[in-house]
Amino acid sequence: MHPGEKEFVDGNQKAERGDYAGAILEYSKSIAILPLIPVVYKNRGNAKYMLKDFAGALSDFYTFKKLDPNDSEAYYSCALAKYKLNKWDEAIEEYNKAVGLNPRYADVYNNRGKAKLKLKDDQGAISDFDMALSINPNDAEIYNNRGNAKHNRLDYKGSLKDYQKAIDLNPSDYFAYNNRGILLSDLKEYQASIADYDKAIALNPSYIKAYYNRGNAKAIISDFQGAINDYNHVIEQDKAHGDAYYNRGRIKIYIGNHADGILDLQQANELGADDVFDLYRTNLN
Repeated sequence: MHPGEKEFVDGNQKAERGDYAGAILEYSKSIAILPLIPVVYKNRGNAKYMLKDFAGALSDFYTFKKLDPNDSEAYYSCALAKYKLNKWDEAIEEYNKAVGLNPRYADVYNNRGKAKLKLKDDQGAISDFDMALSINPNDAEIYNNRGNAKHNRLDYKGSLKDYQKAIDLNPSDYFAYNNRGILLSDLKEYQASIADYDKAIALNPSYIKAYYNRGNAKAIISDFQGAINDYNHVIEQDKAHGDAYYNRGRIKIYIGNHADGILDLQQANELGADDVFDLYRTNLN
């Protein structure tokens, strides 16, 4: 091998094993010897991305793009990092450039749609998800994402159909079960929504959003102890989840446990949960 190639190969092997810190060290050694090879910056950026160093990843992706400005993957990589940095407008600009170089890049349309969702451009997001599905019609994630956009537009029938398609394509898609559960709660089908949250939790017991959402649904049907149990689990996993403290506190006060309820509300206030998504507020007043 030429100087720098062994380090690059070693970096790839470490990345494949999940040793991203070790991979970064090897890629850096390779760059020190061969500073103008685009793929080394790309791979080091990917390793940084996996370690949630999104700013560091973006820096490498910028160099990747500078060295190979005609590679759609370079713009796509920059967009992914910018999305994680909450720079959604800038991410969309990068996605636009990527799709200009490769109009059949389904992942670009899908992820550009997700960025548009962040900017509340639901119709624009749906158009992107439609395009992604025209290229890759069997991608469960895209159906789930389009279901979210349709849900935002109150197209409950269309949203439900997309969530079901996502589940049909990937029965292990706990995101789709959770999202369908939220939709069913909006339709006041609380038992059905709880069943979907149950399924999401069975598929991924560490997915606390499903516990929180299930707690909300249980509170609405007056299963207060069940709701408290779910909020307890959320708080055990995330001590900074102000909404869970808030909702648990309201329930405790309602069932007569005022002292503990007030403590929960105080904790929620300290965590900044002063404007929570409270599904059961009217049931408690």
